[in-house]
Amino acid sequence: MDSRYAIIHESSDPVPDDLVTSIVTNRADDDHPTPRKSPQSSSWRRNTKEGTTYASIPIIALDELNHTADGSQFSHSIEVFAGAEPQDLPSVDIGSDTKLQCLLAIAFGVVCFSACIICSIVFLSTRADIMVYLPNGLPGEALSFIVNIILTQCLEGLAYVHSISLRWALLKENRLVFNTNIRLITSSSISRPNSWYINSISAMLLILCYGATSTLVMPRFSLDMGTSYESHLNLIALLALGLALFGQTLLAVWCYYDNLRDIPSWSSNPLNTTITMMNQQSVQHREGRCIGSVQVRETSEARPMLPHTKQPSQWQISTSARHAMIFIWALTGLSIVWFLIIVLVARSNMISTINEVHPQANSIWPSTWHFSLAWKPSANLIVGSISMTTYFNAVFFSLDYIEPMSFISALIVSLLFVCIIQGLQTLGLHCAELTINLSRDEDVWRDLDAQGHPGRTKNVLATPPFLAALMSWKYGMLIIFKSLLHWLLGQSTQSSFSAFPGPERVWFTMNYARLFVYVICTTAFASALMFLTLKKPKGPQPATYGHIQTLADVIDDWTLDKNGQFWWGDKGCREQVRHAGMSSRKEDLGPIHMNARYAGEVSSRCLYIRKAEC
Repeated sequence: MDSRYAIIHESSDPVPDDLVTSIVTNRADDDHPTPRKSPQSSSWRRNTKEGTTYASIPIIALDELNHTADGSQFSHSIEVFAGAEPQDLPSVDIGSDTKLQCLLAIAFGVVCFSACIICSIVFLSTRADIMVYLPNGLPGEALSFIVNIILTQCLEGLAYVHSISLRWALLKENRLVFNTNIRLITSSSISRPNSWYINSISAMLLILCYGATSTLVMPRFSLDMGTSYESHLNLIALLALGLALFGQTLLAVWCYYDNLRDIPSWSSNPLNTTITMMNQQSVQHREGRCIGSVQVRETSEARPMLPHTKQPSQWQISTSARHAMIFIWALTGLSIVWFLIIVLVARSNMISTINEVHPQANSIWPSTWHFSLAWKPSANLIVGSISMTTYFNAVFFSLDYIEPMSFISALIVSLLFVCIIQGLQTLGLHCAELTINLSRDEDVWRDLDAQGHPGRTKNVLATPPFLAALMSWKYGMLIIFKSLLHWLLGQSTQSSFSAFPGPERVWFTMNYARLFVYVICTTAFASALMFLTLKKPKGPQPATYGHIQTLADVIDDWTLDKNGQFWWGDKGCREQVRHAGMSSRKEDLGPIHMNARYAGEVSSRCLYIRKAEC
């Protein structure tokens, strides 16, 4: 028998015995969604959060619901609103290929940290010196950049395993709101590998990885001649890099095996995540929201509305995205201030030295200082006595200049010093992942527009995440800038050791020409991220940015064609209100009418009825 569903507030009235319990979902906000519970055998079930009792009634009783058996009326108001029919959901892509790729990423991490640790131990045990001479044909800057590229790829694969573990841990806690979260800042209380203290350790290991690469290749520098030569491999930094990679790989292995049974899908596709949560009844489709973007997700009532020509930006809908961009621009501002300070210090040092050595230099040479873009430190030719402060474009300093320490201690202290400098940038680039991934999640949804992407042929659920990342220019930009900015920062604070007779000393060279390039690249990257954050997607298709509940609302039909595809578009008009939604037949969908009001499909079989006190 066909039935409709009633939601009746608890009162002192007796409960009819002939009503049976219906399957409904507790209402909850987006930050703390409440999963749907299974049906109970009793005839009534209470929503403990709202104090509401749910029941189903025969459809014949709908018109008589306001009357008692003796003909008197209830002193309650009846509110009728659209409900959702159960949907036939496609199978979740468990991502078997992605799971294998995660294992390969872990294996690659094992190879990398084993190579670093074994090589450093072998060299340290067979050589008296902790600095290994590199052939002259291999430039130190090029080797350092290659190591940064390899390290970034290795860490990205390990980080993906950690992020997958976090996503499904948040689902178990009913805290998964967006498909993308900031991995090292978002913690879980039930998944030990994703706890706040393990995230803190992971962040420190990540910083140590990039700090070690910055001091991995050290040139031998002559302050008297103003030149560097004989690039050397720092075995202390190599060992530290191996240990940091070992920690990151161990964390990925822990995530993999500790949460293996709790990971329903290895895919990062927001559509897969939505299907998984709907299968587990954590979210449900809400009618009447077919044209509503994630910006109106908090609206309690669904009503017909006009489409918008532009959708909200990340800045408007995500507090985390706003905070991430503020942090990134703050770091960019610090880099500019740092560059200006080094320029002023180098200029002051050069002018004071010239005036001391040649008081009459201004009358002989027309200029005593000029802005130099030389990649290497360069001195003024008129200075006859060269010291560590007489360079046009560089400032030298040593951490053990006042209290000399052993060479090994100096290398360790210099590594920690570089980690402090690299730490802020590492966290900033990690926050940048949020902007990139939110934008990529939105691209997955907008790719379903029947009018905007008529030539799409790929399976919308089974696209491998690694392949999708390689095909995304946004992810490619992130990887390039990660490697480039870490390398440039290491070159801007280049560590070297002196060629003086006697005890060797570790020096830092802050070359403002290199800092100038670093500032340009940092500003360009921050500007690109700001563009993505402020960009408003064009067209009436509502923006979701991987918000699970919004995706569940705007997708009314999950039926896929034989190629695993479906599209979004106009589905016609009924009762003077147009409807938009999904269909596996692209020819059944038309363009959105910008001057017409839209609401979700109204089920012909099910209605929810709320009975509230007057």
